[in-house]
Amino acid sequence: MDPENIKIEGDLPQSRLKVVLKANRRSGRLVRYLIPILYLFGDVVGIFSGFYLAYRARFFSGLVRLFPIEHGLPGLSIYLYAVIFVSAIWLFMFSIFGHYKRRSPSAFDRFYETIRGVTAGTFLILATTFFYREESFSRIVLGLAWLASILAIWIIRELIYEIEKYFLRKGVISKRAVIAGDGERGIELYNRLLAQPAWGILPVGFVSDNKISLPCLGRLTDLDKIVKAQALDMVIFNLPVESQEFIVDFVMKSENLRLEYMISPDILGMMTFNSESGHIEGIPVLRWGNTPIEGYARLVKRLFDTALSSLGIIGLSPIFVATALAVKLDTPG
Repeated sequence: MDPENIKIEGDLPQSRLKVVLKANRRSGRLVRYLIPILYLFGDVVGIFSGFYLAYRARFFSGLVRLFPIEHGLPGLSIYLYAVIFVSAIWLFMFSIFGHYKRRSPSAFDRFYETIRGVTAGTFLILATTFFYREESFSRIVLGLAWLASILAIWIIRELIYEIEKYFLRKGVISKRAVIAGDGERGIELYNRLLAQPAWGILPVGFVSDNKISLPCLGRLTDLDKIVKAQALDMVIFNLPVESQEFIVDFVMKSENLRLEYMISPDILGMMTFNSESGHIEGIPVLRWGNTPIEGYARLVKRLFDTALSSLGIIGLSPIFVATALAVKLDTPG
């Protein structure tokens, strides 16, 4: 069932509402696992496609007349084996740049993040091949692969993003949010989030001490109960500065609920740790919270932590050995 069609003001019995929400959360968790895996698989396909097209363009096109082949035609298999290493490096860079987390609704931002990730990965590969002398890889191929990979990865990501947007519009993978307070900015934010599901936030209503015509889930004093009953993932605070104490108290008491928060910059000074500033359709917000790393991202982080620590130990081991030998030779015991 689409969460957008769930009535806020009690049309469903509370027990039935909990069953519906629980089912949606289960399906949402599954899709949240699958979407990043699709992006990961798509990036690998894009990388291999980019290097294959670059290889064909360099050695089987008019570029051969401009840049003659001096050391014989290299086999395609050499480049394909190298791309396995390249893929690991590039996927690592993409993960660092947050490509497998929330995706911007802006097509320009998505294209820019692809360019940035591929460019950073290309520079890292150039630095690596400088020290690798067993095979001579064409710099022209790498330059062409940079351009072809950007286009291939971006096109594949856009196709996957259409799938992601479908689930976002259905509310399956959106974070369910409540807006605490009924100020003008909060109402504007509520309307824009409903109009733009690509942000991945589904506002289910307001919590307010005032009588309002918009969906109201209850009073501010019942916010903790409402969060649990509605299975919410996020609280968006739209309260005056005088409510700072209430907000701090609620956040501290609700730490075990693993909520995310957004807040108006009017009280920016109260919570800046582990925060991320940004905007939604021109409305500035501050976002923070204790939401754990979910699904694929947790596995990737663990693998990269292990790989980096192992590479660090291997890379520094000659220094450790040399230091130990120097100490041994310089001292009697």
